[in-house]
Amino acid sequence: MIIMSTKIIFLFIWFISKGTCDLSQLLNLEFANSGISKAGDVYQWKQLPCSYLESQNVTTIQQNWANYKKFNYLFQEKNGELIPPPSGIRSSVPLGGISTGVIELRADGTFHEWTIVNQSPAGAGKFQVFDDAFFAIRETISNNIKLKSINGVNEMKRPSSRAFSIRTGPPEGIPGVQAIEYGGEFPVSRLKIQDTRLSVNTELLAYSSYFVNDMESSAKPAISFTFNLENPTSNSISIDLLLNMPIDIEKGYERTSSQNGQGGPPVTAKPVRIITNLSDDVSCSDECQRSNDCSTWTFYKSTKQCKIYNTVNLNTFNEDASSGLKGSWQIDSVDQNMDCVSLVRPGNMGPNGNFSLCGVKDTGVQFSYGSFRHLQHLWEMFERDGSFSRSDIQHSHGAIMMNTLLKPGEKKLVTFIISWYYPHRDFVNKIYGNYYQNLFSDSLHVAKEMRDSLPSLAASISGIHKTFLDSTLPSWLSDLFVNSLSHIRTAIWFKDGRWRQWEATDCVNIDSVHNDGERHIPYITMYPESTKNKIRAWAKSQQANGMIPEQLRCNAGGPTSEIDTPCGRKMSDVSSMLMVYILEMYQWGGDVDLLKEMYPVIIKAADWHINTTGSYGIPINLQNTYDILALNAYTFSAYNSAFHLLAMKVAEHLARAMSDTPRALKYKQAYEKGVVGMDKYLWNSTMNYYNSYGSISSSGELHTVGALMTDTFYAQVLAFSLGLGPLVDEKKLNTHMDAELRYNDSPYGMLVQTRRYKYPGPPQDNAVWMMGNPNWATIKIHLKANPQEALLVAKKSLDRWRSVLNDQWNVAGIMGGLGYGAEGQPYITSHYGYFMSSWHLIFALSRQQTDLTPSKSFLRFDPSVNSPYTLPFLLPGSIGTVSRDGSRITLTLLSGKNLDVAEVEVSGSRFPFRVSLKAGGSIFWKV
Repeated sequence: MIIMSTKIIFLFIWFISKGTCDLSQLLNLEFANSGISKAGDVYQWKQLPCSYLESQNVTTIQQNWANYKKFNYLFQEKNGELIPPPSGIRSSVPLGGISTGVIELRADGTFHEWTIVNQSPAGAGKFQVFDDAFFAIRETISNNIKLKSINGVNEMKRPSSRAFSIRTGPPEGIPGVQAIEYGGEFPVSRLKIQDTRLSVNTELLAYSSYFVNDMESSAKPAISFTFNLENPTSNSISIDLLLNMPIDIEKGYERTSSQNGQGGPPVTAKPVRIITNLSDDVSCSDECQRSNDCSTWTFYKSTKQCKIYNTVNLNTFNEDASSGLKGSWQIDSVDQNMDCVSLVRPGNMGPNGNFSLCGVKDTGVQFSYGSFRHLQHLWEMFERDGSFSRSDIQHSHGAIMMNTLLKPGEKKLVTFIISWYYPHRDFVNKIYGNYYQNLFSDSLHVAKEMRDSLPSLAASISGIHKTFLDSTLPSWLSDLFVNSLSHIRTAIWFKDGRWRQWEATDCVNIDSVHNDGERHIPYITMYPESTKNKIRAWAKSQQANGMIPEQLRCNAGGPTSEIDTPCGRKMSDVSSMLMVYILEMYQWGGDVDLLKEMYPVIIKAADWHINTTGSYGIPINLQNTYDILALNAYTFSAYNSAFHLLAMKVAEHLARAMSDTPRALKYKQAYEKGVVGMDKYLWNSTMNYYNSYGSISSSGELHTVGALMTDTFYAQVLAFSLGLGPLVDEKKLNTHMDAELRYNDSPYGMLVQTRRYKYPGPPQDNAVWMMGNPNWATIKIHLKANPQEALLVAKKSLDRWRSVLNDQWNVAGIMGGLGYGAEGQPYITSHYGYFMSSWHLIFALSRQQTDLTPSKSFLRFDPSVNSPYTLPFLLPGSIGTVSRDGSRITLTLLSGKNLDVAEVEVSGSRFPFRVSLKAGGSIFWKV
């Protein structure tokens, strides 16, 4: 430790190495949300109005996964009413490495939303649920005597052996536990068993790979399941655990659309044989396994028909069907510390590959492996013996069992791993491949790498969670930030290195620049290379006139199988947003090379922006992300105008960085002309706000009805985060923001637009878009409003998903407004990124300003909250916290790449040395 003092500063510095970590870090994770699922809970689907939302079950190939006009939403029946179910029932943390597909482990112990077999809107439909998949626990007490103070029950006599599935609504004939408490903090789900019949305290942690600034390490197609077992009794207890994965038989799905791997529309496959009067789907699967000409099979319950195909077919939902592919289970020894049972489906199409269930061996922990023809047979063996008596692997129910002995008072961790390897990523019937096939050879290789990475993964997850959950942010907000990282579930990383992402699975554009912009802060922070990957693709798509097309692809199906087919509309927040990305990478990440590479693109894009303004100084008839409002129908839009002002500010800064003074002056003048134009054509001096839109008639007159749009100044949010200052007169900006809240507020958040129609208007205007409230709060905090009061405005719409709807892992883009039966409910587009503009609140609260370019190299904070505080800081590839308690200031780098910066300053107090930190390192000083 080095101690220095001067007249004004006492300085303390220490560096903390990463050190040795183990899985015990997982046990210390905080969970800021919870929901309890109980045996006997009754759930019911209720149909609600919507514009479109993601389907629960997908019945099409190469189309968006959408329901239109009506959708089914799950409710709990309680005391004669329908209420939102507990957290973790409607949605839960999606588990699986980035871009590798996901599975959700829900609060009732079920496994939902499977996309690990290359399912996407450009191919097959997702698997909603495998109802026969579950964990189970069996305990045998050495001495059948009275037990004291276990799970709150005193002096209860228990049978010597009991077995339960870890489900509150188990498959028929299988007993379940009394209750499960769920908690989810991405990328971790926690299930705590609550059951007075069990003696051992049991907690299950399910988690997947996520390493800041390390995409390859994060792209493991695997999930780890660690049981935390504790014996609080005075008796030794034998514990058996079961993991059953009957994925060989896909109940509720048919496979009838064939793949050729060369591209093109889906083709209905013709069966080579139809077998009638079979008893069940297991018999149909057996027929396929015995046949030389079978690649895919489908069984129909109503007709007892078994259709055998010699083509590899994609799956869609059909409640009457079961299906599968030719394949078999096999047992393999990975090494002396892990064995696996794997389902191998040979071939070179999208559904072909392998899936493994593995047990991580440890002292006193034994695993056994096998498969069973029927679930009831498997359960009978587990309930009786707790282990496989033979390694029979010829059947559909692949399973793994574990046994260990817990001595009185003993605690033990036991880990299972499921891994998968489906390398032949298909896209519109063409095989492109998954990037992870560059990293692994099969699912056994994946499992081994996952096991070996568990200590470092536990440390990585801990660092991410500490950044937010250990901060002084409100718990609802820190919880939202951590779980919003799950949005990455829709990303695809192709074998050739292209990183792409769906706008949403029910709105199937790929990498629309404006939608990426609304969600981009966590991406540019956690995985900056993913953003750079797309920047280059967008730049490559630039048109001759300088405009950047809206997106890299406009649909999930044809007419072409090419991934990048740029398309879209003339928009205010696309070419401008690309320039914003580049300035952020340059300024926040010090990426000089990217700026030099992109500068010709920037010049053309900025000039295109100027050309859209004509003689008015602000853009004419452009579309934007608020497309449902159809603001392009009007000559001017305040939202579009603000983005033009932002574009000119950004272009000026980039030109100065390139020492291009003439262009910097040109863009400065265009900005100033834009401010005049926006005030002239859109400022409402009577109401003291900017009109949402205005039109110039053929006679040259300006017409407006005084409509007011929420989130008019999203561009201002971006400008403040970059340190560019107010885009318009600060007093006008402030009064405009006050008007948005005064006139547009509702019980669920601000309506997107008022005063165009009689209040509250049709759904077009009368809806709550998820950017509005958090962006309002960000701007007001920058304008020195009370932070706590501003955050309450953000909380109204954001926390509704977490605390009212209990659906925070499926935040829609838009909630319903007033008077049409969808009040405060999901209304348009599921798993959407609009709400992630809330990450700018971090910059507003810390007032972080960063310039890591070589000539400046500073990291400054001037927090808007009073001491004591601990706030996150965000950099491309690094996260950490800045804290103050009295006179002591601390900066800690918690995860990601090293931080090297010449100057760190907090509230005017500067650290007097250059700072070089590794993850886990801190500096502190006193003022």
